[in-house]
Amino acid sequence: MGIKLNDLKMLWYKIIFFTVSTLILVLMISVVTIFLVPFKYEDDYIYAFIDKIKILERIPSPKLIVVGGSDIALGVDCGKIEKILNIPSVNFGLYGGVSIKFILRFIKPYLKENDIVLIMPAYLTFSDNLYEGEGGLASLLVEIYPQGFKYLDFRQFVYLLKYFPKVITEKNYFYLKYLISRLTNQPYGILEGNFVRSGFNQNGDFIWHLNRQPKTFTPSKWNTKNTSFELTDFLNRYADELKTKGVKIYFSFPPVDIEDYNLNKGFINLVELNIRKKLNFDILNKPEDTHFDMLEMYDSPYHLNAKGRERFAVKIINGLKTYAGDGRR
Repeated sequence: MGIKLNDLKMLWYKIIFFTVSTLILVLMISVVTIFLVPFKYEDDYIYAFIDKIKILERIPSPKLIVVGGSDIALGVDCGKIEKILNIPSVNFGLYGGVSIKFILRFIKPYLKENDIVLIMPAYLTFSDNLYEGEGGLASLLVEIYPQGFKYLDFRQFVYLLKYFPKVITEKNYFYLKYLISRLTNQPYGILEGNFVRSGFNQNGDFIWHLNRQPKTFTPSKWNTKNTSFELTDFLNRYADELKTKGVKIYFSFPPVDIEDYNLNKGFINLVELNIRKKLNFDILNKPEDTHFDMLEMYDSPYHLNAKGRERFAVKIINGLKTYAGDGRR
């Protein structure tokens, strides 16, 4: 006997009902997780975003905001820059996966006339759409700052969708672990490792690593197959908006160890060529100004130790003195 038409319709109705019901359930779990389930690891590195907001709200204008990834969090001494240049300064570096595009949009409402924004994207931000963000941004939005969804454009939201299921699952897992620890009187929330919220200072600089022994790493050829310079176009549009508010904006090449610099010089030259050809605001330096000896690195090709950080601060200060005063290119 063949399948009757009515039976086939009923089968399709059931499939559609099951699919829609499942999607609604997943959506409800996601919304509840994002907005109602607390994230209890309050010394997690990503929680420093909240502290950086408080610094931004506290310091007066004119002020300096340095934006970048973990290389900037660990490698820029905003405390020293503030003291030498006599300008309140905040380090808004966190890590590359949080998206420099998101951070720049976030800080824009806080910017006033004569403020300075110094942008230092890592070289790999120009590869694999890293400027759109990765799991780090999904974690930030789901775990501690759901208000940040309003700073995403549609494309960025769609790009991040693939990261949300894992982050939502992890948040529920950690909260369940927290509840069990409360019921069993077991300790909870102790994080191991270097990267914790308490490692940041009052300027938003990460300083936990400064008195620690550097770790060895192996220089390597970067994966840059999916190179994209859409970030440059975004930065130009962003700069145009800031200039109408009287905000000064500058670009700096990021720190990198000399061996990785040499191994990836072709890609670095390509990034510099794009920046110098297309960027519509001032560039403080050259890539050869911001590579460092291996003895000046902490634990990766991008993270400076105390010695490297000190030298980089001098370079940044000299660059800002040169450009911020008279606007020469």
